[in-house]
Amino acid sequence: MGRAHQGRRRQNGGVSLAAHLPRHDYFNAIGGFGFFSRFDKLPEWLAWDCFNEGNGAATLDDMQSRLGDIRERNHMVERSGVSQIGCILPAEAMCFPPELWIRQSSDWPKQNLRSKRYDLTVGEGQRVWQ
Repeated sequence: MGRAHQGRRRQNGGVSLAAHLPRHDYFNAIGGFGFFSRFDKLPEWLAWDCFNEGNGAATLDDMQSRLGDIRERNHMVERSGVSQIGCILPAEAMCFPPELWIRQSSDWPKQNLRSKRYDLTVGEGQRVWQ
């Protein structure tokens, strides 16, 4: 693989994307991977019904409060009458047992809302890949 593989491996004809599947952000570890299935926007209540605490909050009210804070900090205005949240849906997710978790990259941002790529032949990318 050359420099362009950037965190992706081909498996069974598809592209596997390494992903942080956090249970809670304080673990700061790669705890599994999955195949990208789709992205969709769901009403907040439906995202809660589908994923519960997997949304990173203890209750629906807590999730909605956090989303409100994020929207306010980023000057985001709700365009519809129903508040929505973006959901990335992985397929065939595989979670590692805790003893196999990989310490996340030292330069991984705490709040990663953008694509981040690594050269897997050197530095942190190589450490995580191996």
